[in-house]
Amino acid sequence: MQFGIPWPQAEFLSLAKAAKHPFDAPPYISDDVARAVFSIVTNGLNAFKESLEAELLSLCGYRDSLELQEAALHKAMPAAVSAVLKGKNILAWQVALRKTNHGDSNLIRDFAAGFRLTGDQPRTGVFEAKPAEDVAEGEDVRWLWDQSDMVRRELVRSIRAEEQRIDTDVADAMEQATLNEVAKGWASGPFSEQEMTAQLGPRWVASRRFGVKQGDKIRPVDDFSASFVNSCTTIRERVSVDGVDGLVNIVKLWARLLRSDEVEVALRSGEVLRGRRHADWQDGCRLLGKCYDFEGAYKQCAVSPSDAAVAAFAFARRGQPVRPAFFRAHALPFGAAASVLHFNRAAAGLRTCFVRLLGVGMENYFDDFPIVVPAPLAEVVDDAIKRFCAIVGWRLKGGDKDKPFREEFDVLGVVCDLRRTVHGAVLTVANTAKRVESVGEQIDDILAAGFVRPAVAAQLAGRLQFASGQTMGRAGASMLWHLRRAASATGARVALDEAARVTLAWWSEAMRSARPREVAMDDAGPPVLIFTDGFCDPEHDPPVAGFGALLYDPLDDVTECFGAYLPPTMARDLVEEVGGRQLVGQAELIPAIAAREAWGSRLKKRRVINFVDNDAARHGLVRGYSPSSASCWLLGEFWRRELILEASSWFARVASESNVADGPSRLRFDETGSAAVRARRIEPPSFLGALWSGRRKSGDQNGATAETCDSSPF
Repeated sequence: MQFGIPWPQAEFLSLAKAAKHPFDAPPYISDDVARAVFSIVTNGLNAFKESLEAELLSLCGYRDSLELQEAALHKAMPAAVSAVLKGKNILAWQVALRKTNHGDSNLIRDFAAGFRLTGDQPRTGVFEAKPAEDVAEGEDVRWLWDQSDMVRRELVRSIRAEEQRIDTDVADAMEQATLNEVAKGWASGPFSEQEMTAQLGPRWVASRRFGVKQGDKIRPVDDFSASFVNSCTTIRERVSVDGVDGLVNIVKLWARLLRSDEVEVALRSGEVLRGRRHADWQDGCRLLGKCYDFEGAYKQCAVSPSDAAVAAFAFARRGQPVRPAFFRAHALPFGAAASVLHFNRAAAGLRTCFVRLLGVGMENYFDDFPIVVPAPLAEVVDDAIKRFCAIVGWRLKGGDKDKPFREEFDVLGVVCDLRRTVHGAVLTVANTAKRVESVGEQIDDILAAGFVRPAVAAQLAGRLQFASGQTMGRAGASMLWHLRRAASATGARVALDEAARVTLAWWSEAMRSARPREVAMDDAGPPVLIFTDGFCDPEHDPPVAGFGALLYDPLDDVTECFGAYLPPTMARDLVEEVGGRQLVGQAELIPAIAAREAWGSRLKKRRVINFVDNDAARHGLVRGYSPSSASCWLLGEFWRRELILEASSWFARVASESNVADGPSRLRFDETGSAAVRARRIEPPSFLGALWSGRRKSGDQNGATAETCDSSPF
């Protein structure tokens, strides 16, 4: 237990003025990547080329010397595993992993044997361990065997019930994709139920396969949750992968080091690397980027024969009598919880080799491996990565997917514009036109159908959350509530109610009209500080609630504050909506919105640190969502304003006793800290009455209203 004495308000404000915005802290980068970038900048182009060539030649030698052992290893594999791992030089990869001291010591053993889909999955040592309370203990697979007849009957029933409602184009594309998997040895079939029983015995289950449209292709997804296979696995680690944020941090490091004669990199271990920028980079240079993608990704990893009886899927084939066709999955299925863990184990091993062995600064997001390098290194790095993958047998996508290094490149469904990173100190990030079109088409298809499958709702919610994070921040989080609800529903499909339709329509418009986001490469200067507070006196009828805020802007050393009471109508309606007389949760959110109304001109494109003394309000502001419909609506209003201002907000906790907005929230302006604060009182923004009136007219619930749809924030 820890104890502390809160700072007096004026002293806390004085200390807060020295705070640095977390966005301006040194980029959060793994030590391996930081060392690689530092080495290139300080050692120069030729040293990098020589080291790279030496490592690749050495690995080629190991591959050639291990050729007979590799052949023997593949010959001893079960046929299904061998077919999936055909062309893999597993022993050469093992040599590379050992040279890099990769932490997952059992990766090669499990990769060569095929990964398990059920049971207690191994701790890898490369991912963060989950707290014990976060681990969902899986059922013993013997429980599933006892239910196998029932699971298969339900599968057949659901497939027959849906057969007449399947989109024919999606069904045709999914079937063709499945037959392609069979041709490549990733699956086998089709089989009848009787043939499956003859192969696997009476105790087996299959998962339903359905197709999800993604742009111009259909991705087959196998619902291993509905078949309870996912309920029979225990995963004790949290798979952590770096998305666009990881790439942005690497770009920021490159931009900073290429513009400095004396370079310094502080590692997370505490060590500090110091050196001089090599003469090769003296004039600065352009940064170029590319994203490497692996063909089939999951399908380059085999399933353990021990789980053959759960590695199966089924769907209704077009033009056939209404009976499902069954297939056996020999490669990791997309939809199994364990597949996510195991593919990312393999991806982490590849990334370690790229960074530690080849010496390139690279992160990965599942099967996408984005990289940014100075222009003179682009061809060298491209050749090295392709040669390494060819040596160990991992297949990269080729053809039009193999794009050259460019200043503007696509990664993870977003386009990164590097043209101003070094000399203009700005990186621009936007969703690709293809992603926007793909998401829009998926939403249109769902709206036209009038229903959504829970698995599709979950997948779409994930796509929207990821896509909005690149351009909209948390602006759309409150609008995801209905999709999340559909994703957690039971049954084969969920009918769309009016609120869900409005939500989807809002997202369709928001995705198409979102502006690109600009990320500053340099420290943006001292942040604006905003303290907010709210109070509620439930003894009055209706309850009396107030709110207040205080701003400090270091650019002109201005300190201002305001305070006001909630309009009585708004307070009365909130009492009815929240089902109680305590409105403090909503009162704590309102001043955050009011601050944007009052000081919007100061906050435009600025760094902002927001101090909040109510944890529920602070957590809601961070997430952009609350289970309370009123709070969720307020959060949506806050983030829409934040998006318009293009501000970069951070939310920090302040003790109530230290909060300089406490006095203004109660309209006691003489209690704003002390005379040392000297805040100038301004009139509170008069927007709540009209805002609340508009919400009442629209009948809003959880942020999904006709009003929010008609007034695009872009």
